[in-house]
Amino acid sequence: MYFPQEEYEARWDRLLDAMTARDLDWALVWGRSGGTFERYQDILYLANYYSSQSGHEYDSEEWMGISFSALLIGRDDVPELVVDEPDYPPDLLPLPPERVTWHKNVILGAAKMVKGRGITRLGLVGTDFLPVKYARVLEAELPGVEFVEADDLVRRIRRHKSPRELDCYREVGENVSAAMDELMKVVVKGGATQAEAAAAGTAELMRRGGIPHMVPVSSGPTLFRHCGDPLLGFSPEVRMEPGDLVRTWIYGPVWQGYWSDPGRTAVAGGNGTSRQRELIEKANEIVIKLMEEIRPGKKLIEVIQLGNKLRAETGTEDDQPGKMWPIYGHGVGLFWEDPWLLADSTDETSVFHEGQTYSTEVFLYWPDVGSAGVEQNFIVWEGGNELLTTSDLTWW
Repeated sequence: MYFPQEEYEARWDRLLDAMTARDLDWALVWGRSGGTFERYQDILYLANYYSSQSGHEYDSEEWMGISFSALLIGRDDVPELVVDEPDYPPDLLPLPPERVTWHKNVILGAAKMVKGRGITRLGLVGTDFLPVKYARVLEAELPGVEFVEADDLVRRIRRHKSPRELDCYREVGENVSAAMDELMKVVVKGGATQAEAAAAGTAELMRRGGIPHMVPVSSGPTLFRHCGDPLLGFSPEVRMEPGDLVRTWIYGPVWQGYWSDPGRTAVAGGNGTSRQRELIEKANEIVIKLMEEIRPGKKLIEVIQLGNKLRAETGTEDDQPGKMWPIYGHGVGLFWEDPWLLADSTDETSVFHEGQTYSTEVFLYWPDVGSAGVEQNFIVWEGGNELLTTSDLTWW
């Protein structure tokens, strides 16, 4: 395991405290992995489990819940985990072997964990992705149990990173920045396909022990879309011709399951026009100013208002990415995390905290010039934020 046993025990204690605050004695935490990176987080955080099976590859009464897993936690015992994969390496789990059970039908296995414990009220984490079919089986097996929706229970404690997690994030920054550097070298050289640029960044990331969720590359005829190809993220056919604006991201669980998502925009094959450079520089400036504005105790709404002001001053319009993400940043962790800097937010109370792993980003679009997008990841500190994504912002 990357993290020591005591790190997981501390996480269980924090979760139990959060459960007590909600008057929950027990919680059943669901996860889905098996080739997807969008709902694995809570189980990885609590039990370091990730299935290698392909989700939904087969489903019947005997085999149900492939790629799913569930952890039962309560005050009176060590957490118990039901998994979809047999013979999982015990040295990768913080739980003793007798507390980990493989079950062909993970849903029935989860119900079996709950039965016999006298549980009448159960916090259910994962209602936003647990299939209706599975939920109905669970309810039928546990007719005397009141299920309490608690999807944000683990997410909330995940926002606050331990010192070990922050050290992990420094490695995250090194790895993804090196990958972005390799990608951008291909971009600025010009003449390569979007796929070749994405491959260069991905190869460096994988060499370092990480993997992307997606590497969107947009240029030329695809510039005004988030991805060069919706399925791949990049186009194998579109070449980044000299003079093309190129907007690219690398995002995903780039190290130990922790996410990073730096974004850069450059001109293929050279310096580009003065208007192209101006558009990129304005995006860079907004991201930097917003990052510098963030400090522990600062209200999110104040940063949002500044973002709205700075963005309006550029005279930008909205293309597809701007419409998809009307934001100026968000938390990062085992996925993109709350709280988000939503452009239309009315939240007057939320504030940043010390040691928060966060991002600032912006999308700008001038119809006569093109589209630019930029994002930085960093750790929030009182004396000045610690930049994690150190790849250059300008590439001319």
